[in-house]
Amino acid sequence: MRTKLSKRYSDYAKYGANKGFDLVLQNANGTVTVVMDGKQMSQAGAFSLSANAAGGNTQNSMAWIDALLDSLDKGSAAYKAVEAARRNNTLVTAVGGVNRTTGELVVLPVTVPAK
Repeated sequence: MRTKLSKRYSDYAKYGANKGFDLVLQNANGTVTVVMDGKQMSQAGAFSLSANAAGGNTQNSMAWIDALLDSLDKGSAAYKAVEAARRNNTLVTAVGGVNRTTGELVVLPVTVPAK
């Protein structure tokens, strides 16, 4: 996927003690919405997602996204962007972090199955 992302809703994507989406990004016309979780990248170049995150669901799964939406302010820009993309089947999930060896930012689209 290659698209120019122009909107960032992360300031409105959290609840409680830093729980929620790390990044919610959207292109200018709203046809692509990305939920990205920031992670440490292992020496082997892998990312780990928690299998017991919000609602007992694996991070970045649709069940996890739904659990987070239940906790976010329904009037927030992040909620509206993610909920609309979920409804329209245009939501992309990704994980990203810095490769400590090369210093490069690595962002990977992911599809995480439900438990």
